[in-house]
Formats: sequence, structure tokens, C-alpha cells
Amino acid sequence: MNFTIVGGGSAGWLSALYLNKLFPNDSVSLIESKDIPIIGVGEATTPHIITCLDWLNISYKDVIKNTEGTLKNGINFENWNGDNKKYFHGFSIKNELSAFSTQEYLVSLINNNKSFVDNIYQSQLSYQNKININNQTFALHFDANKFASYLSKIAKQRGVKHIVDNYKYCSTDNNGFINKLHCENVSVKTDFVIDCSGFQKLFIGSFYKETWVDYSQHLPMKKALLFPTNETTEEPYTTAKAMKNGWVFKIPLQHRMGRGYIFDSHYADENEIEKELNDTFKDVKPIRVIKFNAGRYQNAWVKNCIGIGLSTNFVEPLESTSIFMSIAQLDLIKSFKHYIKNYAERKINQYNELVANNNDAILNFIYLHYLTKRNDSLFWKEFQLKNKMPKGLQDTLDDIKCGCLDKFSLPQKTTSSFGLQSYMYIIEGLEITKNLSNTEAHDFYNGYNILKNTVKSYEQNHKDFLQNLST
Repeated sequence: MNFTIVGGGSAGWLSALYLNKLFPNDSVSLIESKDIPIIGVGEATTPHIITCLDWLNISYKDVIKNTEGTLKNGINFENWNGDNKKYFHGFSIKNELSAFSTQEYLVSLINNNKSFVDNIYQSQLSYQNKININNQTFALHFDANKFASYLSKIAKQRGVKHIVDNYKYCSTDNNGFINKLHCENVSVKTDFVIDCSGFQKLFIGSFYKETWVDYSQHLPMKKALLFPTNETTEEPYTTAKAMKNGWVFKIPLQHRMGRGYIFDSHYADENEIEKELNDTFKDVKPIRVIKFNAGRYQNAWVKNCIGIGLSTNFVEPLESTSIFMSIAQLDLIKSFKHYIKNYAERKINQYNELVANNNDAILNFIYLHYLTKRNDSLFWKEFQLKNKMPKGLQDTLDDIKCGCLDKFSLPQKTTSSFGLQSYMYIIEGLEITKNLSNTEAHDFYNGYNILKNTVKSYEQNHKDFLQNLST
């Protein structure tokens, strides 16, 4: 078979590497235009990137060295309740500490009115600018352009064909299956297409005209104003700082700081946003504004085409879910590998249902972050009045209020979504509840700290780790 990916970037080259490994005896080609820049809104990931790289036999340390990358222990949230406090969504603990029930520990902290920030290993470690790669699940920050370039180099070494050309249109057989892609300079015969065309949405959207499921009625963010700076920091975490009309991300790289204001343009235009930024940060110099619509297509797999990444779904950069969702779809292809070559409507419907459920679950989790106590601007005062709560989230909130929150309170029939611990970090940080469990309270505090002390010898400064990688 001839597999063809249209579009580069992280989604495109990850797709190429996945197909190259899943179908080693088939041809994989990637068509990429020089005229279309990589979006690169975030440059932050979730721990799934480490699992993904490992499966592809790519060293995450090599990725760091080649992309000006850094490690990420989680996300630091600042001022989301308008009180200048912070909370931390930390990634899970592994190895020695995995024998301890983190979930029960979190419940114990909530029931005993103890702060997560002061009593969670991940936040304590991170705020000291330390990492623990042996016992702490982690993710990566990287320069999106350098990441795509690095992946393309590996993919081409492994036999992926790279075609630099501008895609124009496609031809199909009598059943609507794409059989040829026409570019400015060449035409490419194909048996299966992966749409990684980003916000252009060339195939699933423009060609097959799939139904768009609009998330903007829930999440109104429409623009991202990017303003990277040359400063650097040792912080091993992403920061999301709430502002008057949205929030600002801070992503530390080795050579610069990725920054961007994600905002609702209904309440402020770009000039007003820039003024607000200059009142908060120094020497803000915006480089560009990216427009986006939150949502997903009803089906990500149509005929012999699958859309991966921004071409098919996008919520917003909060919680770094874009690459997370791309990896989730690629991992699903492993399970549906047989049906790539042997089309079966029933199985394609199953794939589409899982992808849709994964995205809807992400929507619910992101919306939860906006249930804050802020009322210092019209955006925050009206958010819950104007932006409809996603289906199913009220059931989760009801379980929280009655102290019955468990895994069955969260979206079901998903393969990649945020779990119970992640929800607990957010609701504790936003002070939505202080009475989470109606079960018998257990005192895990001392036991947790004893276990925590056993892994301290693995800790190291983030700065030292990066310096050692470069030598």
C-alpha cells in the first residue's frame, strides 16, 4: 500500500513514524508545503509523549538536546480564583511511590483541609526547580519547529519519502475513496491518506465536508496572541496565569520563553489585550495572532482518510491536549490496524466513536477549569452565564457536591482522557469542594511522607540535568 500524509508539523511527522513502524513493508510518503508555517501555539505536552517516543524507539533525551527542550512535571495555575494564589496539576508518581494510593492520599488531604500545594510531592519538587525522572512521570517542552525538523530527519532515515510541494486537489474512485493527490509539481497515487493539514482542514473538512461539532458554545476562546521572550528559567513546569479576558501560558525552553495570551475576542480586541499584557509583563512584543475555533468533526475517519491533529479537532491550549489527542488517535490506529487495509464500516464507526468521546471528555475537563470565583472583569462574570456547560459535566459536579466522586463520575467509553486524580487537583485548586469523600477517613499523611523520603536520593536540579545532557 501507498500511505500519504498531507502536512508536516508534529502531527504529520509523528503519523509518518507510526505508519512506518506499523506497516514496515509498505510505502509512506509525506507531502509538505514550505509556504505554510507550523502553528506551534503551545510547545508543551503531557506524559503520553514519553510513551509515544519510547514506542517509536526515539530517546526523549535526544529530543531535548535537539529541540531546546526542557522537562515538565505538571502545570502551575496562578490567580484562577482572583486571589493571587496558585495550585498545581502534577503528573502521577511511579515506581517506589506507586505502592501508595495517591488517590486516597488526596482524599485524605481534602477531608483534613490540607493544601495540595504544601503537601503534594510533585508541587514541592517543581517549585524547587527539581525533577525526579525515576519516580515522577514527566512530559516535555520543546520548540515546535525544531521538534518537527528532528522527527522529519528520523523519519526520512527510516524510509519515509518527503515531498515538498503545494497540495491542490485530489481524485477519487467511484466509491469516493481518494486514489490520487495532485500538487503543483507532482501527482501522487495513494491508497490511504492521513490529513495533517492543520487549521486548513483540507480533507475531513473541506473535501469530505464532515459535520463540525462546535465547542465554542462551551469554550469561547477564539484567539491566541503569541509574545515569546528571550528570558530563561529553570522551572520544570508550564504556567497558566488567569487574566481579565482569558489566560496566559508560559512555557520554559532552554533558549527562550514561549508565551501566549488565549482570549475571548468578544470582550477585548488585540490592542486591548496587548495593553493588558504590558500592564502585567515587561516589553511585550507580539509576533502574531492565531485564530481558532474550538470543536471537532463528527467523524475523524472517512473512507480511506483519517484526520490527525488540528485538521480534525482542537479544544484550546490549556492542559496541552493537542499533541495528546494526536497521540491518542495514532495509538488507536494500532488497534484498528487491520481495518486500514480491510475497510469495515462497523469498525470505522467504533474508531470514530472513541475519538469523539476522547475529545468530548477533554472538553469537559477544560471547562471545569473555568468554574472559578473570579469576578474582576466582564469575561469572568459572564462566563458561566453565557457558555453552556458540556453534557455530562453537571453529573460530575453533582457527585463532587455529594462527596461521591469516583471514576464512574467521569466520561466513559474513552481511551485517552484525564483521570480522577487530575479532576481532584483542579477542584481542590479552585476550592469547589472541601468534602470530597463520604467514606471512612484514613490518615495517609505520615505514610506518604515516609515513602516520599525514600525517593529523595533520585532528585536533581532541572538545570543540572539539562547541562549534563549537553556535555
